[in-house]
Amino acid sequence: MEAIDFGVSRLAVVPVRVDPRDTAEQITQLLFGDHYSVLSMTPDKRWVQIQVYADQCEGWLDVKQHHAISMPPDASTRPGISSFKQLI
Repeated sequence: MEAIDFGVSRLAVVPVRVDPRDTAEQITQLLFGDHYSVLSMTPDKRWVQIQVYADQCEGWLDVKQHHAISMPPDASTRPGISSFKQLI
């Protein structure tokens, strides 16, 4: 799945969940400064599906904890980013 946006964690700890629900199991967490790709968004726009840059783990993040960025600093070396760079 191609990234539609990018983000960075601006909070100390952010839970990443297995499903787009507050009560869903936490599968990992973002720490301050962690980068991720946004893969999709729920129809109600309350949750974003992400892929963590460091370990490629996928999960759901509450949109209130999403901070959009233009592109991770070292994205040019990441596979799959070249097609995104062509759009810029």
